Amino acid sequence: MHLAKDESPEQPKDASGIQSGAPGKEAIPEGDKDKIANRAKKRGHGKEVNPKNPTKEGIKEKIDDVLNDPNTEIGRRFNDDGTVAYKGSDGTIVIHNPNDTINKGSVFKPDDPDGYFTENFPND
Repeated sequence: MHLAKDESPEQPKDASGIQSGAPGKEAIPEGDKDKIANRAKKRGHGKEVNPKNPTKEGIKEKIDDVLNDPNTEIGRRFNDDGTVAYKGSDGTIVIHNPNDTINKGSVFKPDDPDGYFTENFPND
């Protein structure tokens, strides 16, 4: 449960003001998804992210699944470096840093998704 610094009016909020809801697959440009999927595949995250299809395309499908999940939580880092994290309802974390010219982010499924998300993308 995390607040985004520049919440868009389209994003639904619960009574506490927490931003949630499907940001939509357009939230991350396709070229950035390619780089994120390449990095995840190279780091061996394919099988944990999409066990049925651990390829680059399968990883990109999972990124879109998280972005289209109405229960996705959205978080930003305190240092406001442009990084946005999305935690899907299955615990998959998609990190997008549009300012990283090489990798653009990552996608993986940590052992403790809630703990990872809270520690790395804390509430404001």
